[in-house]
Amino acid sequence: MELVDFFIGEFQEGLTPEAMTSPSPRLVMIDGKARRGVIVERCKEAFATIPFGGYLAVVIQLETLSHLRRLASFLTLRFHLLQVKHALAHCGVIQIELYGVSPNLQSPTIIYPLASAAARYAQANLLPASLSPCAILRKALAWWAGCDVSLGAVLVIGRKP
Repeated sequence: MELVDFFIGEFQEGLTPEAMTSPSPRLVMIDGKARRGVIVERCKEAFATIPFGGYLAVVIQLETLSHLRRLASFLTLRFHLLQVKHALAHCGVIQIELYGVSPNLQSPTIIYPLASAAARYAQANLLPASLSPCAILRKALAWWAGCDVSLGAVLVIGRKP
């Protein structure tokens, strides 16, 4: 079971005419790996398909990258999240929240809101700790990115008013 199934929603790369005529899901998840203009267009298309009170999520996948690309992703994650939040707000989404997913979106074990007591608890007790000499670098990178570097994805979720 995927996270999308849990929320009774659908993941959409691009909306098809069939998806637009099907019953509206409560959650639509779109891929966040694109330029800002593309993300805004995808958000507008998805926003039109969800009912009032439904949720729109932008998924930023982190687990499928090589070590060097993963490092670059975490170094730029703060800016990428800001772009996605602005894109969602531009579409009219409200109550935008950030969620961390571990180990990955296909089989999530832990999902928690970032920058919260749940995040501090997850980092201290649930997520894998690093005992290597690079632990200080991992902590610094986690501080900069705003989330633990062991996460497989970050969800930016907002609600349609």
